[in-house]
Amino acid sequence: MKFKYEIVKAKFIHLDDVARIEEENFPCPWKKEYFKQELTLPLRYNIVMILKEEEPKLIGYLFSHYDKEELHIAKIATDKKYQRQGASTALMDKCISFCKLKKISYISLEVRVSNIPAISFYKKYNFEKLYIRKNYYPDGEDAFFMMKKI
Repeated sequence: MKFKYEIVKAKFIHLDDVARIEEENFPCPWKKEYFKQELTLPLRYNIVMILKEEEPKLIGYLFSHYDKEELHIAKIATDKKYQRQGASTALMDKCISFCKLKKISYISLEVRVSNIPAISFYKKYNFEKLYIRKNYYPDGEDAFFMMKKI
């Protein structure tokens, strides 16, 4: 990665940038209020990546929830200007480290069947497609349910 960054716990002050990145990346984006609610709930692992420049800038996020056995990634995204430069890799690596620390056995997620770049990214981490969730997204598209053993 060519830039300096830090990954920190997501806070309310980050939500405008999270919502902006969400809007630019997803055809059916979460609303800012939904991210806000996620910050108030227990058993959440929500992190953001801050680019360390003269003016710090949020460039990525990962929102998830977990229990003793499994962490489920609800959202992971990177600012379009910083995609394919290692930001999502750093967020995923941080998430996996958290799972190991908490002795969580599995990570799961859903991904659009048409999102080939994301599917390739998850396969790099040995996520396996377990089944299809029909009409999973509000626009009717199916999702692959994918899981990885830690």
